[in-house]
Amino acid sequence: MPSSSSVTLCATFDSPERTAQLQDDFGAARFGAASRSSKRDLSHSAHQAKFGTPPCSSAFEEKGSGLVALRNVAAGEVFHSEWPFCVVQHPANSAFIRACTRCCRFAGTCGLQLATLFSGTVEEAVLNELPSVWGQEKLSDVVECPQGCGEVYCGQECRAADWKDNHNFMCVGPLDDDAPLVQFKQLAIEYADTLLLAGKVFASLVNRAQQRGRGAEAVREGMNELMGFTQGKWDDVARPAGATDEHGEGETLRLQVLAEAFELLKAALLPASPLFAPLFESDEFLSRLLGMFERNNIDVEIQSPLKQLCHSWAQQPPPAASSSSSSSVGAAAAGPASNPALRRLLEAKTVVMRYEWDEDETGNYQSTAADTSPDDAHMDEETEDDDEADEAADEQRLASIREDVRNLTMEQLLAEEWPNFHGTAFFPSVARVNHSCVPNIKMAYPRGTCEVCFGALRGISCGEEMSTSYIDSEAPRDVRQTNLLEYGFVCRCDKCESEAARVNLRR
Repeated sequence: MPSSSSVTLCATFDSPERTAQLQDDFGAARFGAASRSSKRDLSHSAHQAKFGTPPCSSAFEEKGSGLVALRNVAAGEVFHSEWPFCVVQHPANSAFIRACTRCCRFAGTCGLQLATLFSGTVEEAVLNELPSVWGQEKLSDVVECPQGCGEVYCGQECRAADWKDNHNFMCVGPLDDDAPLVQFKQLAIEYADTLLLAGKVFASLVNRAQQRGRGAEAVREGMNELMGFTQGKWDDVARPAGATDEHGEGETLRLQVLAEAFELLKAALLPASPLFAPLFESDEFLSRLLGMFERNNIDVEIQSPLKQLCHSWAQQPPPAASSSSSSSVGAAAAGPASNPALRRLLEAKTVVMRYEWDEDETGNYQSTAADTSPDDAHMDEETEDDDEADEAADEQRLASIREDVRNLTMEQLLAEEWPNFHGTAFFPSVARVNHSCVPNIKMAYPRGTCEVCFGALRGISCGEEMSTSYIDSEAPRDVRQTNLLEYGFVCRCDKCESEAARVNLRR
């Protein structure tokens, strides 16, 4: 793995003792050398005088924790990078994108990615109409888990590291369908993919304890360190913005899922090692871990490399129908308009994106006023009684999409988005970044992996707190405040306060 840039952050935590251990555990090289600078440069506010860093303001301390700059940062500078403590691809997204289980890089060849994207869709036939040379474009190596569970990796390094970290306990390859671990993963896919993250964390804590040779004590220490990031149990923090859950359906479902997941994971992991015992004394740690993910995880979105490849193919002569060197490739004109095979590919991809791609594939769900509606129980009955009408409407929708796509110019087709990788991850440093509707940093994944990079949106002074926006910062104030209820606080940033003052003046 590539090394990260020198970290210029200072983290504040509740105690120097926990911070020291966090640096050992979370700053250590989870993905190789990339995180070692985090261990060196992340420090507790109580140690700031010792290291010559600026003290935190009282306003900053009111937030409990956060990150401040240890030096001046220029506008536009990418000044920090970090690998996640744990990451998982959204299950629905994996039906469209084949990615490395560990680093989330697009795996294999273009052919593998195109087969993953189109297989089983309304445009599957396009796979037989594309030049074979396009499918041979290599994005990375592809290594399958030898146990046959279906997980893939971009190389042997990632496969070995993932096995050492958690997959040795979480692999379902040799198991029957009724095995507890298989049932646990099926439950997670159906109800909450953060359960998959939780399983990885359980396995990782035990593996780390075994590697240190310190037994259950090390497991408990790891549990306590993670609990420093939590703000409540799963049900306390999982309600959508503004939800009251008057009927209790959401709470009941979460408690049922939590109880079932706990028992299944316990049945799967506890026989594998006695070191799992501290993790299964009760379901409180699992519940708080899921609550931590609700509040502290961030979306991982990695741009598809296929979009740039299509732009490159558009500037080349179209490939010949066969691989013969005596083909007319050299005589063909270059340019988007002269490449019917590329147009066919782009049209098929755009139809799939408009017809089948939705929030399940991205994991970005719109908040609702409540978890459930009293009428939800009747919806299935109503739709089942009207299957034929629904099927006709669906066919009409597909025909309309295809007609719209056929009318797009080649330039418009090239501008259409490809399906990106979407997942969720926990980053210790990111979890300490507070919100502002006028943020000074932005987080992105420009390196084709789940390594997050911090970029400065403007100049940041030494000692200044770093902030990002958890929501759409351009939305009206009342919408922003409502959306932020999901995170459990009322925003009092400069933008919100000034807008509130203007509203009060008008009154």
